Amino acid sequence: MKNSNFTFLYARWPEIYEAATEAEQQVFTKSVTASMYCRQAMELVVNWLHEFDAEYTVPYQNTIAAKLGRLLCVQDLEALDGRELGPSRKVGNNATHSLPITSNEALASLKFLFHLPYIARTYTDDPWPKDFDENHIPKDDPVKVALREIARLEEAQKQQQELIASQLKQLEASTAEQAAHAAMQSELAVIKDKNKHIPVPEAGISEAETRRLYIDADLKAMGWELDDARSTEYELGNLPRHINPTGKAYVDNVHWGDDGPPLAIAEAKKTCRSAAEGKAQAVVYADCVEQLHGRRPIIFYTNGFETWLWDDQFYPPRQVHGFLKAELQLLIDRRSTRKDLRKYTPDPAIAGRYYQKEAIQRIAETFVANDGQLGITGKRRKALVVMATGTGKTRMAVALVDILMKANWAKRVLFLADRNALVTQAKRAFGNLLTNLTAIDLTKEREDTTTRLVFSTYPTIMNCIVPPAIPTGWCTALGISTSSSWTRRTAPSMKNTRTSFTTSTRSSSASPPRQRTKRTTTPTRLLSASKATRPTTTN
Repeated sequence: MKNSNFTFLYARWPEIYEAATEAEQQVFTKSVTASMYCRQAMELVVNWLHEFDAEYTVPYQNTIAAKLGRLLCVQDLEALDGRELGPSRKVGNNATHSLPITSNEALASLKFLFHLPYIARTYTDDPWPKDFDENHIPKDDPVKVALREIARLEEAQKQQQELIASQLKQLEASTAEQAAHAAMQSELAVIKDKNKHIPVPEAGISEAETRRLYIDADLKAMGWELDDARSTEYELGNLPRHINPTGKAYVDNVHWGDDGPPLAIAEAKKTCRSAAEGKAQAVVYADCVEQLHGRRPIIFYTNGFETWLWDDQFYPPRQVHGFLKAELQLLIDRRSTRKDLRKYTPDPAIAGRYYQKEAIQRIAETFVANDGQLGITGKRRKALVVMATGTGKTRMAVALVDILMKANWAKRVLFLADRNALVTQAKRAFGNLLTNLTAIDLTKEREDTTTRLVFSTYPTIMNCIVPPAIPTGWCTALGISTSSSWTRRTAPSMKNTRTSFTTSTRSSSASPPRQRTKRTTTPTRLLSASKATRPTTTN
């Protein structure tokens, strides 16, 4: 048995002990491997809690991300702070995806992991350590360590996989085993209740370091450069004197464009504070950056848990789930290339009926507003059109897509339906009427990033979403979806159709539209616009 900070886990949780000690042995020598083992140990802890403690119920998705979300939202945070597990998971994911990991990040993840003697002090009467000792972490030459440890690491990894597989099989135990399992839960609940008075150890990392770990992990995952001296704590010397007599300030993060001027700035606040507290400060910094470089950047403000994007020359702030990179240049370019939708009329060969023209004009008026200084600005991001069956809803959708692309409001379109037949029908209609746009059916083909029209059913597009990390470059300006549910109680003459559209330049983690699953009166077909949710090129 190794001399380790995690020795207290050896007797009762050998698999967690093995993963934790492997991470501990490689923090300074192989930071990427250490981060992956930290994430593995954290996942074993969370899975053990959900298996043996009846208070921890498995959420709607049996994934580590969903379980951590449940811990953060509804569980006993005074006993187990789920927020500390988030950075370890993100850093571990970055390590898995071959992103560079520093020894400081690996050490922080290890300290977060050490903060989980919670399971020892809560579910046993055994002694457990309260202080983390860095002297247990070896600082040997990485080459020598690699040559000495490679065989043992391969064996340890195999054992960990076997242990996890064994735990999954235990869930399918016999009736007798289930009874013993319930008895064990009752016994643990008694011990847990008895140990509630024991104070929780303080976190081994400061609040400021926690904030930076959260935000830097998100920035790095979305492709922001953090190594450039101009990208972090960028110094400004033109701050208004009534704010700071020295005229100096520091922008937390700046993302630079290939053409020179910044594309975006990010203002970060502590996790215990509201992200909105950084909004006014970010505006002042954006003003200063614009004065220095001649271009107004896109604004982000965040506290690590909530991130807001604000192109204050067009749309109000909106909450996103990541930091855009590839789409920023497009947002900047559209300030000058986006045209007024209200000045376009639909192609009469596509949608020439008077009510179709009227509907498209009302949608344009819903999306666009006038601003005396900035010209046109975005007004709303959603529109709903109700049309009777047979009045040409698909043609109206095609005509609207045609206008949005000509006006440079949309680059790619996602069309969703609840049945394969509707997807095939819509793709055929778009292909016949918009012959210049490439199209693909995700239910039958693999997506090409150059495709302009993407068609899919709800289940297929949901399978393309991998929470919580969404690939860089996913942003769509318009999504159109159809959902239909028919009842046999009503005559065909009573059928109607509802159509809605949504324009979006939302970041990579926008959610798909909700299906309307209940219909008890007239049969309806819902065509609702949505933020697209599949990784693509810039919008």
